[in-house]
Amino acid sequence: MKKYILFDNDGVLVETEHLYFSVTQRALAEIGIEIELDLYLKRMAEGLSSWDLAEEAGIDEAIIHATRERRNQYYSMC
Repeated sequence: MKKYILFDNDGVLVETEHLYFSVTQRALAEIGIEIELDLYLKRMAEGLSSWDLAEEAGIDEAIIHATRERRNQYYSMC
């Protein structure tokens, strides 16, 4: 019996980053946070989360958590 482990660093087998950005942008917009691709990529390169923008805007942690969960649901539908 053969067993395999498949690793896919984004872009090697499937390019998904544009989808992840899109659903993150959509979810953040639902709580009033606008983010464009340039800022998203800059923050990612700096090791920062886009969700920090919501925290910095004073959005309640429970709302941020629920919105991230919705983002994950959107992503699972891609």
